[in-house]
Amino acid sequence: MERIVKDFENIIKEENIKIPFLNISESSTDRYITWGVNSKLHVIANDYYTNPTADYLILIANRNLGIDENDWGIDILIRIPYPYESALERLNVSYENYKKIYLNEA
Repeated sequence: MERIVKDFENIIKEENIKIPFLNISESSTDRYITWGVNSKLHVIANDYYTNPTADYLILIANRNLGIDENDWGIDILIRIPYPYESALERLNVSYENYKKIYLNEA
């Protein structure tokens, strides 16, 4: 699982490669909060995952709001994929499907 985390961190943050088809499917275990004026993804990620660098999970889950949290509206409901391990597993399923379809990897 740690390799998957590093792969996604590299893909999304360090290399700044856009993968438009990745998503994190919804689950009954997900949490929802209202986005406020002073909300920050890394703070929310730390609160829910005890890992501020896992903010990309919340960003992917709320991709419909845009890629810059500073552009998100106030008082909107955002989804936090939860728990952390489940969010990673769901993201990995999306990544494996992406590879099969678009990269022709079995």
